[in-house]
Amino acid sequence: MLLRLAVRLAARLFVRGSKLADAMAAGARLAARGRATTLGYFNADGDAPRAVADACLAALDAIAGVGAATRDVGVATSGAGAAAGAAPPYLSIKVPALGFDDALVGEIVDRATPGGVGIHFDSHGAAEADQTFAAIEAAARRLPREVSAHGAWRLGCTLPGRWPRSLDDAARVAELGLRVRVVKGQWADPAAPAVDLRQGFLAVIDRLAGTRIMGIFPNLVVIDLVMGVLIRKIDPVTPDYMEVTAWELAPPEEGPELRRQRLDNFLTFWGPGGLGSPDDVEALETCQRSFAASREMGWSDISRGMNKAAPTGADELQMRTWWRRWNELIAGEVLPPEPHDELDAFHLARRRDDHTEATA
Repeated sequence: MLLRLAVRLAARLFVRGSKLADAMAAGARLAARGRATTLGYFNADGDAPRAVADACLAALDAIAGVGAATRDVGVATSGAGAAAGAAPPYLSIKVPALGFDDALVGEIVDRATPGGVGIHFDSHGAAEADQTFAAIEAAARRLPREVSAHGAWRLGCTLPGRWPRSLDDAARVAELGLRVRVVKGQWADPAAPAVDLRQGFLAVIDRLAGTRIMGIFPNLVVIDLVMGVLIRKIDPVTPDYMEVTAWELAPPEEGPELRRQRLDNFLTFWGPGGLGSPDDVEALETCQRSFAASREMGWSDISRGMNKAAPTGADELQMRTWWRRWNELIAGEVLPPEPHDELDAFHLARRRDDHTEATA
């Protein structure tokens, strides 16, 4: 009894009121501050799956603006990252509370589809992860995978960093095109209870990030980092001089405050006097000085990764591929590609425009 009372008292820090209207009002206040929100129903132990589904449907109606938000339910509202332009809330659901019932989950997804409202599947114990992913896959089959007309994502899930399986689940996430929330994890995996929380969290982030720097032959580079997407064009003017032009991409619906912060990050990191670009310029100038010494050393060693079945982004396959294409255009010599394993589903999955949420 005392434990249940303590849990209820602690939950008040997250539950914004006993009615859906309370949660919607809190969400509106956060939206006015440029924050996106998620609504999630906190079910009681005795709640039937049907009742939980009805609470979720009422929340969807309120989000879509077609229902009266007066249902006497406990709904949590939490910030989910900066989102200018008054992004609508999305709904977080707990599949165990729905009895892992595909019909109830499908009902929720079908209600969310017309308004383009996102549905996020929360994580629970490691033993329930397979059933949760099965529900996600069933939900994904009910709706088109393209982004909705409202510019909103459709389905998302949580990956706990303390579960070793999350590294493999990242491939399923990429294949399904899900939006991801990465957390350290409340419950340990009984099969690996000693995983370091910080290291596990960072490992999942790294696996999800994959290769986010793309070189397009012959002189275009796309760099996708947490501060935004940079387009960099390199123009060789003379054999010993080049010009580098950079553009920062931003979503058109971004508000003025986020746009100001983005531009400030762009200048202080990618700008000519920032943190990142001077390092790159120094590397380019060093390479140019080395190329000028070709009489002393006529070859550059770019063999790293040639003996690997599947080279990584830290290897030099991309450099060898670039020079093979250059040699083909200049000398007319076509060389065979390197023998490597085919890319797996994770690396071939469709890229999303969404951001991965990282929750400590």
